[in-house]
Amino acid sequence: MKKLIVALAALAAFTGSASAADLAARPYTKAPMMAPAYNWTGFYIFGGVGGGLWDADTFSRDAVTGTPLSLHQNQGGDGWFGTVGLGYDWQFNGPWVAGIFADGQFGSLRGNFQDPFNQVTAKIKMEDAWAAGVRVGYLVAPNVLSYVNGGYSGSHWTGGTLLDSFSGAPVGFHTESFNRNGWFVGGGVENNLNIFGISRGLL
Repeated sequence: MKKLIVALAALAAFTGSASAADLAARPYTKAPMMAPAYNWTGFYIFGGVGGGLWDADTFSRDAVTGTPLSLHQNQGGDGWFGTVGLGYDWQFNGPWVAGIFADGQFGSLRGNFQDPFNQVTAKIKMEDAWAAGVRVGYLVAPNVLSYVNGGYSGSHWTGGTLLDSFSGAPVGFHTESFNRNGWFVGGGVENNLNIFGISRGLL
């Protein structure tokens, strides 16, 4: 029994020496850090504020015959606006992402329309606008999405009192409020920022 204990002790000493020598022979290396995993599937919300410009191609025409009474003119305005929206993205087949979205804009984009034939002008303002569409994108990097989108949008404009172009005095008429709708296409690049455990998109 004593011989067995001595043999086991010798074996343990030998094994310990070999392990220490092996560690001394190999340099210490730090395990590589794993890159964060990005998953683009899920709902998201977005918003922002900024400034905007608008322009319009206008001309005067006879209300009965439709005959043009003036040349085409490019007119417009500017102002501030804000936007809020939501959407849903679905990542599939590895780097591909498809999604739907909708947003609304509010603010004060003001400008003037002028009628050189009747020598009158009127102020108008875009009060609100909206858009809804789909997008398809490709992950050029795990956290960078390049995409194209398309959909339908609309806007609401207020009318204004017609004024004399020279004196600024009211002439007794006003323009009606109106809506403008149409299709759109676009694109962009989005960066997924993983901050404090919260994934955020940066356009």
